[in-house]
Amino acid sequence: RLTATGGHVGNDLQHAAIRRWTSPVDGKVAISGTIQNDDAGGDGVRAVVTSPRQERLQSWTVRFGETIEVGLEEIEVSKGDTLDFVVDCGPAGNFSFDQFVWAPIVKFADGKRWDAREQFGGEPTQPAHQLDAWERFAHSLLLTNAFMFVD
Repeated sequence: RLTATGGHVGNDLQHAAIRRWTSPVDGKVAISGTIQNDDAGGDGVRAVVTSPRQERLQSWTVRFGETIEVGLEEIEVSKGDTLDFVVDCGPAGNFSFDQFVWAPIVKFADGKRWDAREQFGGEPTQPAHQLDAWERFAHSLLLTNAFMFVD
């Protein structure tokens, strides 16, 4: 599960929560933000920032109650390059109580920035087809108890 402010890791190391940022221009960026594991009872999570140029930029293990400040500077990106913000259950593989808070901020030297809290999900787009009044009505009927629980 992934939200604008964090999420929960998958059931194993093959199912991490991954947030991807794609650079709109060439330049250098800095990454900031805080990482927290806010669920008691777990063994913590592993957070990693990766780039195709340098692969793993940095990683952190965050245990319950810890807050880690992220501060990466001078990361070279070209238009179309991606930065991945990956959170997994860590080397122990225990995914219980692995809820995390991490909303990274990517900032260019000229002040332009991308904040996961504010811009999670990208730009909204219009769906290919808007339902007309009759289609919306039919959809509403299909969601009622009378239709949902027909014997």
